[in-house]
Amino acid sequence: MQEYGPEGKRWRKAEEGELDYNGNQAKYTQLPGETTQTHNDGWEQLGPSLRTFEYRASFTAPEDPLAEDLAQFVTGDKDFEKDWDAYLKGFEGLQLDRYLEIYQESYDR
Repeated sequence: MQEYGPEGKRWRKAEEGELDYNGNQAKYTQLPGETTQTHNDGWEQLGPSLRTFEYRASFTAPEDPLAEDLAQFVTGDKDFEKDWDAYLKGFEGLQLDRYLEIYQESYDR
């Protein structure tokens, strides 16, 4: 709860068959959802916190941790015509435009 808040909002207990990064039964699964910088349901990294390898590795591993979502267009799971604009809109939440602006300013110096 300290890191992810109450169960069911940003995490849940892993279901039978969900595997962790070591191929064992996972203990926890992160849930997709909107994340904001400020929230009142967890403390994030308020102070020192012991997050062992065993704890971090106990979360469900993605099917391909190196591929993330862009591979869905290559494999045909997402359609360029229907889903591309929504995919690009997702970068707004990451403030990609500000990130690129900072890099451009540095490059221009």
